Amino acid sequence: MSIRTSSASQSHHAAQRFPSRAVWVLGGVWVLAGVLALPGLLLRSVREVEVESEDDWLIDPAHPDPGPVFLSCQMDYSMLIRTDLEEAEREKAELWWAAALSLKSTLIGFLLPLVILLVCYCSLAQLLSRHFGKGPRPDRKRQRKTP
Repeated sequence: MSIRTSSASQSHHAAQRFPSRAVWVLGGVWVLAGVLALPGLLLRSVREVEVESEDDWLIDPAHPDPGPVFLSCQMDYSMLIRTDLEEAEREKAELWWAAALSLKSTLIGFLLPLVILLVCYCSLAQLLSRHFGKGPRPDRKRQRKTP
């Protein structure tokens, strides 16, 4: 005596054995996000910044140090720029890198999600328009309210 299983239960078990497409998409999004976050992670450095004389309001009168110093977290593009460049060329290269990374952040952090949302909402609106644009179906009987 053999027991036959339906194809629906077989496909259900197969879906449990193999990751679905959604898992692969989510994994891909996380990997992409990690790769895109690497410049901000690798190029950050902490620098000491001395307080200028016009910034006297920042100095704590209880601890008057001869040269107050603050720590500042800044982007450091020195590992991306050749060392044989002159100072003016190095500054120009740093500006280009800052602009490129800012543009990347704007495109991927704002414009890409905006386009994805617009495509999803437009396709949803089109689907709803097709569904409700057909008018009442002749095969449905009108339901009347009974008093």
